[in-house]
Amino acid sequence: MKNKKNHLKVLSTLSVAASDAREDTLSSIIIRTVFVHGVIKLNELAIKIKEEFNFIPYEEEILPLTNKLSEQGKINISNDVLSLDEKQKSEIQKLETSISDQDQSRFLNFKFFITDVLEEDLKIKQIKLLWSIFLKYLYDSFYEYGHE
Repeated sequence: MKNKKNHLKVLSTLSVAASDAREDTLSSIIIRTVFVHGVIKLNELAIKIKEEFNFIPYEEEILPLTNKLSEQGKINISNDVLSLDEKQKSEIQKLETSISDQDQSRFLNFKFFITDVLEEDLKIKQIKLLWSIFLKYLYDSFYEYGHE
């Protein structure tokens, strides 16, 4: 599935964020970005966030948040280079594994529905295409209308 990486990225970030507060969300985005890149120079963090999430955070927010995350033991800062705390890295890896397992289970349920319930004889490539279109529809609906 072509969009699986983006799907994992979005779900992982949303799952890591514990509240709707901007600071918590941006903290989660910082953690996720450092997780993806391994190590990041502090002055490149905003650029890396833009690459991952298609927005540029305010520079004034980044330094206080990275310092706070460092004080909380979630990231390490050494010589203006950010890296992820081993505990946080492990938690994110577990979360991604769980999300991946759930995604695979949902796909298998979808495939079962197509082949057994609807009794359609489609190739796996066609089912994956339908699945990706269905996911895009769900994501677009969620972003447009929220969880209601």
